Amino acid sequence: MTRCKKNCSSIFFFTTLATFTKFYSDGHHWSFGWVLFYAENLAFGKIVLKIMATPEQEFDQALQFAEEVREKVLAFLEGISQSESESKPGPEVWSMSEIAHHLLLSEQRLSQQILESIAHSREGEFNRDEVLAERPFPLEDTADTGKSGKGTAPKPTQPSPGLPIAGLLLDLRQARDETRAKLLPLRSRPLGNLWWEHPRFGAMNLYERIRMSGYHDLKHLKQLERTADQAK
Repeated sequence: MTRCKKNCSSIFFFTTLATFTKFYSDGHHWSFGWVLFYAENLAFGKIVLKIMATPEQEFDQALQFAEEVREKVLAFLEGISQSESESKPGPEVWSMSEIAHHLLLSEQRLSQQILESIAHSREGEFNRDEVLAERPFPLEDTADTGKSGKGTAPKPTQPSPGLPIAGLLLDLRQARDETRAKLLPLRSRPLGNLWWEHPRFGAMNLYERIRMSGYHDLKHLKQLERTADQAK
């Protein structure tokens, strides 16, 4: 029976290793780029398996997510006329052109915040376990105001009304190109232990900050869809 337990533990360990490796190679994104697996094994004691993503993989996954959502926003706005873009469901609600301008202003702050964090953040400034314990909800929930609540846009990102939607589309594309160009030199740097602190959502590492721009776009894409429906 003892030998069976040892053999079974070993088989279980290596089967799990193969499964995790297959999932990871198939392109699944593991939060923070790592998976910890603990197996109690009579022959080896406690085994800790740590599968690490490279900085390049972490960076590519974060930027790809942000860019996929941005493309959805742009595709939606391309079908909006100037008159539609200026229509407002209510006095306290942004028009679609104002939402687009807000996204543009936010985009211009993205690379600035990341570069400033790299310049001033101390590696290990925050403890990952403590950050996760204090985080009121997963960062992806920030795309849903029903879960994360509504905030107030910082003054530098508050939009102006009546801007040409065609010009905003061009500016959004150009701003993302500029962001990509500024961030790509960081692709091989480990950004997972460098931090930026959001005034509402708390500390996040710089990979999360890049993904956060995608969650922000997704939140406002839903707002664009609601505004378009209300304008009909």
